[in-house]
Amino acid sequence: MSSALQSEQPRTLGLLDATGVGVGAIVGGGIFVLAGTAFTTTGPAAVVAFALNGVIAFLTAMSYAEISSAFPESGGSYTFAKKIPSVRAAFASGWLLWFAYIVAGVLYALGFAAFAVVATQEVCVAFGTTAPDWLADKRMLLFLSILATGGYALSLTRTSGSGGNLATFSKVLVFAFLVVAGIVALSQQPVEQTRIALSPFFTGGSTGLFMA
Repeated sequence: MSSALQSEQPRTLGLLDATGVGVGAIVGGGIFVLAGTAFTTTGPAAVVAFALNGVIAFLTAMSYAEISSAFPESGGSYTFAKKIPSVRAAFASGWLLWFAYIVAGVLYALGFAAFAVVATQEVCVAFGTTAPDWLADKRMLLFLSILATGGYALSLTRTSGSGGNLATFSKVLVFAFLVVAGIVALSQQPVEQTRIALSPFFTGGSTGLFMA
């Protein structure tokens, strides 16, 4: 009965919208917020950590593609877990995803607040003034985080079936700009300076690489 109802539900997300949901969830905190943390943890070997994460992401994507082809129903991970292991596994999967989404949301919100504060301070310095001390206060960070979360949630409720494509496109555009700028800067830098910057490569050892 439930399968019949799910199959009768109209499709509201197209290929572009569904892709936007997936890309938007990936191109976020892990790249913009935690890249510096990963480099601090393992040094230049952070590029290897990102490559390994890419392999894991690829395997996960292939698994999801295979399972969604076998069970073309609404529900995502919950439905897959319910169809393959059991209802109990689906119940646990739903709660784990709920917790993971909350952690990710907090990471993105705090990351936005921290970057907003730093950007404001740099703008003040550029105009020859000093940013007020209360700008870097923890309460201001929390306020900006809540403001960003509420504003983004409101923007999503006012759109239908877009999957936040505008925000996703903006993040991909910024990411592409950073990649191109990094390649240009690396190509103009002397090879010997690049070699020095990459040595030692595994500053955090295997433990640091695993953490990153």
